[in-house]
Amino acid sequence: MINSDFHFLRPEWLLALIPLAALALWLSYQHKRQGNWLNVCDAELLPYLLQTRTAGKAKARVVWPLSLAFVLTVVALAGPTWQREPAPAFRNDTGLVIALNLSTSMNADDIKPTRLLRSRYKITDLLHQRKDGQSALLVYTQQAFVVTPLTDDVATILNLVGGINTDIMPVQGRNTLAAIRQSVALLKQAGIRQGDILLVTDGVEAIDPSALKKTRGPYRISILAVGTETGAPIKQTGGGFLKDRNGNIIVARLQVEPMKKLASLSGGQFQRMTVVNDGDIQALTHFFDRAAKAQGAKDAQLKLNVWRDFGSYLLWLVVPLAALGFRKGLLCLALLVLMPIPQNSWAAEDSGLWQKLWKTDNQRGQQAFKQQQFGQAAKLFKQPDWRAAALYKAGKYEQAAKIWQQQNTAEADYNRGNALAQAGKLKAAIEAYQQALAKKPDFEAAKKNKALGEKLLKQQQQKQQHQQNQQQSSASKQSDSQKNQQNQNQQQSSDKSQNAEQKSAQNQSKSDNGEQPKDHSKPTESSPKEKSKKKKDSVSDEAKQVKAKQQTDESKAEAEQKAVATPEATKPNEDQQAVEQWLNRIPDEPSGLLRRKFRYQYQQRRQ
Repeated sequence: MINSDFHFLRPEWLLALIPLAALALWLSYQHKRQGNWLNVCDAELLPYLLQTRTAGKAKARVVWPLSLAFVLTVVALAGPTWQREPAPAFRNDTGLVIALNLSTSMNADDIKPTRLLRSRYKITDLLHQRKDGQSALLVYTQQAFVVTPLTDDVATILNLVGGINTDIMPVQGRNTLAAIRQSVALLKQAGIRQGDILLVTDGVEAIDPSALKKTRGPYRISILAVGTETGAPIKQTGGGFLKDRNGNIIVARLQVEPMKKLASLSGGQFQRMTVVNDGDIQALTHFFDRAAKAQGAKDAQLKLNVWRDFGSYLLWLVVPLAALGFRKGLLCLALLVLMPIPQNSWAAEDSGLWQKLWKTDNQRGQQAFKQQQFGQAAKLFKQPDWRAAALYKAGKYEQAAKIWQQQNTAEADYNRGNALAQAGKLKAAIEAYQQALAKKPDFEAAKKNKALGEKLLKQQQQKQQHQQNQQQSSASKQSDSQKNQQNQNQQQSSDKSQNAEQKSAQNQSKSDNGEQPKDHSKPTESSPKEKSKKKKDSVSDEAKQVKAKQQTDESKAEAEQKAVATPEATKPNEDQQAVEQWLNRIPDEPSGLLRRKFRYQYQQRRQ
């Protein structure tokens, strides 16, 4: 029953009655103007003098039901209420903070491939299996640093897990109490009443139980132990193994007892890391879910008295009143007015009018970019950097470089360098990287790209120099072969003239002495004619050999010229492939942001 508790849950909706009141006053004024004719005319004559009176009555029969429907709709939206009803207060507000140890001992490879890489895999599996609640990630050595605070967005944590390594930490060591203290601070800042702290580590130091109880508060500490009792040497980044002061190789071994003691003191669970299966992650997930269900069953007994919204019941009265407006065609006319003018085609791929009604150009460009329609995305994007990125993906590197050139930032110069490198303009790309480094000296990616670009440019210049040397050598070989041919031709002509002179001299001597020619059938001695014939045959054979050699040299020269000309013809394709391979070799470095962030926080703490 309605009592003094009657009120509206959303009273701001009642402001919508002001336009309706103004419309009612205007209609009343118009009706009053028509009523003034009664003062000068008889009531029986008014139907013949005023044609709008009957139409006004018909109009009133439609307007007033619609007005009443409008009033009821506004009151329903305002949320009238006067009664409370109990509702369960259960909400899973459990939190989990994962603290990963990044000391150098995590580089040991007694668990393949290394302790750190295996820990990253396990953290990824745990986040995938975690159904609800909030999660956070921090890393620690001598100090603890937050990677992500408590959040429901697991994808953000997963994107950063791949960039975690021991090199991003500004200080080395191991301080488990600092990691616990930072984890408790995250849980308290998020208002988590019950939560868990998971230490992913290969060892813990001795901690006073009283100090541990004071630090951890109401939160439990579980441990995922990484490593084996036999241990393994600690690999260094530059090669070799970590050694102590005496020059002995340090072997990192797993100490199980301190970890079990720490987990038991805080009410958590100790779990050794498994390699062949995910039994460790399933056990930890079951432990966390069991605690959440227990807390949920306790919270389900709590009830909150909330106000019951009766506005939905008024809508049953609105439906028949609105139907009168549809019957007279008034609301249908309103729908026709509100509808946009039809175009030639409503297909989204033809005109895109339907998409324009609900999405901006940048939103439609982003949708096209996700669908790998980069050319269409470049036409839709209005923001310059987004448009440049779409042009870069579409292969229009020079256009993308022109857009990035208009932006005076280090990131724009870096992207412009990448676009110019893809276009094959290595010198311009190196200059763009230099401009990026001038604006941001600690831009690691620009430094690497600049070094690789200079190396590739040097290789390209050496290749061009080698091709020029090959062309010069082939030209010199061709000139030498032509000179040898001329010498051979001169020698052949001189030999022929000498043979002719000798033959004429022999014939002259024979005629003068009256000698007869000798018998050519005797093999004991050759005649001068046979000698000249043999000599002539030998000369012809030599000429044939010289000619064959000349043809061989010419074919070799032509082949060398083709070999030299072929790289020039295919040079842009080879350079493009080399640039693409070079850019593909550039590794993504998500750890650079974390490294700079932790270094900055470490300096702030020292100050």
